[in-house]
Amino acid sequence: MLAAWAVGEFLIPHALAAYGQLREDPARRLARRVLGWIGRAQVQTFSLRLCQRALTGGAGVTADETQAALSELSERGYIALQEPLPRIGAGRKPSPIYRVNPALVPDRPQEAHGGEHSDNSDEMDLN
Repeated sequence: MLAAWAVGEFLIPHALAAYGQLREDPARRLARRVLGWIGRAQVQTFSLRLCQRALTGGAGVTADETQAALSELSERGYIALQEPLPRIGAGRKPSPIYRVNPALVPDRPQEAHGGEHSDNSDEMDLN
């Protein structure tokens, strides 16, 4: 009986953590993945389109879902939306560009608006 009690005490924190993950807002969960990508890619600026592709290879996450995650990060000061450049000529509206808080990528500044590759692991915490 004591062994069963010890196993239960060991598993309770794990169950609570898993339950917390299930209840977490999808935008916040995706925002954590975006932070992980920013940390790995070490970008100073990026487009919404690049971020979406980096998270899923272009499939599985919609632009609206990515935008919600980026709004969450913007509200918390991790990123900031850059003012758009004036559009010249016809064509598609350019993807929004975001600036990363320099505290997140202090060592290797780099601009990325396309062609980045990443996996889906979560390496940074969204406080």
